[in-house]
Order: sequence, then structure tokens, then C-alpha cells
Amino acid sequence: MAALIELFKDENSYLRRSAANALGNQTTLSDATIAALVELFKDKDRNVRWCATNTLNKQSTLSDTTIAALVELFKDKDSSIRWSAANALGNQLTLSDTTMAALVGLFKDEKSYVQWSAANALGKQSTLSDATIAAIVELFKDEDSDVRRSAADILGNQSTLSDTTIAALIGLFKDENSSVRWSAANALGNQSTLSDTTIAALVGLFKDEKSYVRRSAANVLGNQSTLSDTTIAALVKLFKDEDSDVQESAADTLGNQSTLSDATIAALVELFKDEDSSVRRSATNTLGNQSTLSDATIAALIELFKDKDSDVRRSAANALGKQSTLSDATIATILELFKDEDSDVRRSAADILGNQLTLSDTTIAALMGLFKDEDSSIRWSAANALGNQSTLSDATIAALVGLFKDEKSYVRRSAANILGNQSTLSDTTIAALMGLFKDENSSVRWSAANTLGNQSTLSDTTIAALVELFKDEDSDVQESAANTLGNQSTLSDTTIAALVELFKDEDSSVQWSAANALGKQSTLSDATMVALVELFKDEDSN
Repeated sequence: MAALIELFKDENSYLRRSAANALGNQTTLSDATIAALVELFKDKDRNVRWCATNTLNKQSTLSDTTIAALVELFKDKDSSIRWSAANALGNQLTLSDTTMAALVGLFKDEKSYVQWSAANALGKQSTLSDATIAAIVELFKDEDSDVRRSAADILGNQSTLSDTTIAALIGLFKDENSSVRWSAANALGNQSTLSDTTIAALVGLFKDEKSYVRRSAANVLGNQSTLSDTTIAALVKLFKDEDSDVQESAADTLGNQSTLSDATIAALVELFKDEDSSVRRSATNTLGNQSTLSDATIAALIELFKDKDSDVRRSAANALGKQSTLSDATIATILELFKDEDSDVRRSAADILGNQLTLSDTTIAALMGLFKDEDSSIRWSAANALGNQSTLSDATIAALVGLFKDEKSYVRRSAANILGNQSTLSDTTIAALMGLFKDENSSVRWSAANTLGNQSTLSDTTIAALVELFKDEDSDVQESAANTLGNQSTLSDTTIAALVELFKDEDSSVQWSAANALGKQSTLSDATMVALVELFKDEDSN
């Protein structure tokens, strides 16, 4: 690097420029190197000056002296250097009021790309001072629409804006330039709570001649957790907008409302007939956020299972998945989706059923049929769908055990996890779980050991197999085995001795799992108690 810095003094400008460029990929430069680059800001060759400023672009932290030197370049006669200097400041997380004021000054630069660079630099500041914001608001009066738009864009990154600033942004809703109106609306998007006046002004933009302005206004309202009936009614009117993107935004915006009226839900259901699949999908997504849907709405969602667009079918399935109780007729229709040619739809259908606390034998049998699906993610979803069932039949448990041989480890793991919800497992099932202790995937071994934790009584053979897992190379598996043994009311001296040995494990979580397991035993020998005390002392000393 010293050799490159030496080239900064070479009489050949090409070499000076090349040396500066060579440093451009370094994310961290020394103070001495940065100081040398700053010296190049005075170079008579514009290309050298540009390369020097551009090289500083990747530096996340610059000193006050360096920043001051970059600000001086705002006066450079070459616009590309002014642009580069502003860019370099854009990577700084925090800028002083003086520096921000200088960047604001660049909004009046004759070159629009310099203005944009200054705007971007300010836009990355999470917090702007009142003075800076006031200066930016003044730019709303600038005759150049690009400047007005940039000024509005900057304010969009502020999480909290004063009433005065918001009022100024609302004033831009009447700007003759549609891109300015769009930016002004967007700038309000990060405000968690908007006043009734502001919301009314945004609703006023629903009549804007430009569809992207109408869409922006609708999107901004989507961040409000509670909207008035009047505002919701205005959004519903947008369902008839000539632009499908506006319709989609209006539907999406309603998705954040926890409770929608029957009239609003009916209007969303009407969108199921829209020719644009993205609109139909948005409508279904929004309904999916409602905790309770009427039979009529559920029936309409089921009809979407026949939609030609798989994304719409999947969205309809997801919307139903959030319903805690589905009728037998609805479930029967969902089962029909198991035959769909689209794997995403089959998976979504299985996922829906996973939220039901009680499934019929017929439904469970259909889910078991999916265990043979060629798509592993569907086999996984089908197994998971059984997770809420408190009691599974022997046939169902046997089918889950069959998944222990699945080629995908996450399917094997899921099958083992589901069995963990059963309070009593047969010796055959427990033996199959023990077989997973030798699985090549550590997460499967972990799940198998963890699943046995719900069994109140384990045989000596099973306990011995769990003790063998203390030698596993994965500490999580060791920990799981120890935790499972901790659920046994009585452990043999041999097992207790093996747990005490885990106190020497290099992983503290394994040590403490062993200690917790022993702590659940009603009676421990003096030697074991001494070992526990020693472990506590070691922890205190650390």
C-alpha cells in the first residue's frame, strides 16, 4: 500500500489515477492512506480528483477532517466530482448538521444527478435535525420538480415527522407533477399513526389521474392498524379501479385490519372474479387475516381451488388454514386438493389441516396417503399436519414410523417429532426411534431422543441406548439424551454415573442438562451430590 501511495506523487497523472483506483476495493483504509487520498482532491487533473473521492466510497467511517474535505469538493467545477463527493458521504451512518446543510445546498446544483446524489446521502440518515428538515421542506417550493421529489423522498426515511412537516407533505399532494405527488404520499409510509386529516388527504389521492399515485396512497394506509369505516369504504371503491395494481393495493391495505365488516368481506369475495390473478390472490390473502369467516366466504374460497392460477389456489388454501375450525364439507373439498397436479397446492392443502385440533379417520388416512408423494415437502407437510392430534391410531403411528426411512432428513425428523406428542408409544415404535439414534443427520438423532422424553417409563434397553448418545459428536444430541433421561422418575446407579461423567463435557449446556436430569431424582448418593456441588462451584468461579 505504501508503494501505491508513493505513486500519488508521480508526475504521470495516469499513474496517480491508477494508484487511487487500486485502493478502491479496500473496505478499510488507514488514516495515513485516507489523508494521502484527500491530498489528491487538490490534483489539477479532474480524473485523479474523481478517483480519489470514489475510492473513499467504501469507507463506512470517515473522520471529521475527511468529511470536511469532501464537503469542500461540492464547490468543484466538475459535476462528476461533486457527485462522487456526495456519494462518499452517503455511506456515513451519521452526519453533522453542517454536513447535512451542505448536502441540502447541492439540491440547487445545475446537474440533476448531483442533486440525486445529495438526496440519497441524506436519505440514508435515520434521524435528521429539525433545522435540516426545515431546509428540506423549503425545497418543496423549488421550481425544479426533481428537487421537490428528492426532498420528499428524503423525509420518507424518518420514522417520526412533525405535524408541520406532514402538513407540508400534504401540500405536495396538489403538485402539478405526479411523481412529486407520489413521493409525498410515499414519504408518509413510515408513520405508525396518521391523523384523520392526513388520512383524509391520502383518500383524496384515490381520485388522482395517475394510477401509481392512487396505488401509493392506498399502500401508505396499509401501515395503519385501524382505519375508519369511511376510509375502508373508500378503499373498497378502489376495487373497481381501471388499474389492477390499484385494486391489488386496496385489497392488500385491508389485510392489516383485524376485523372487517360483512359488506367489506363480500366486496373482497367479489374480487375473486377479477380477471387479474394478482387481484384475486390479494383478496384471498386479506381474508386470510380474519380469524373467523362465514360459511359463505369459506365456500367462495373453496371455489378458488379450481382457479387456473396455482398461486391463487395456494392463497385460498392458506386463507382457510388460519381458520381454527372447518366444517366436514370444507375438509372434504380440501382433501380433493391432494390430487392437484401442482405440488404447492397439495402442500398448502395439507398445511391447512394441520391447524385442526381433531381430524376424522378418513382425513388422517388421506394425509397418510401423501406420505408416498414424490415431493418431499408434501410428505413433510402431511406428517406435520398430524401434529395437533393428541391420540393417533396404531396404523397412523406405523405409517409415521415408515417415514423414518425417507431419503430426506427433514421428513424423518418431522415424523419423529410428531410421535413426541403421544403419551404412550409401543415397544415396537420405541425400538424404531432408537434405530434413528444411528441416523447420519444429527437433527434426526436429536428429534428421536427428544421424542422419547414424553414417555413416563423407558426400558433398561432404551435407557442404555440414550446413555450411548452421550458419546455423540453433536452436543445438542447429548443434551437431548440427558434431558430425556431427566424425565424418568428413577435412574439406575450406572445411568447416574454416566450423567455425572457429562459434568466433564466441554459444552456447558451438556453439563447443565446432566445436572438438571440428576436434580429430578428424589435420592442421590453422597458422591453424586459432591459432584453436583463441584459443578456449581466451577460455574460460580467462571
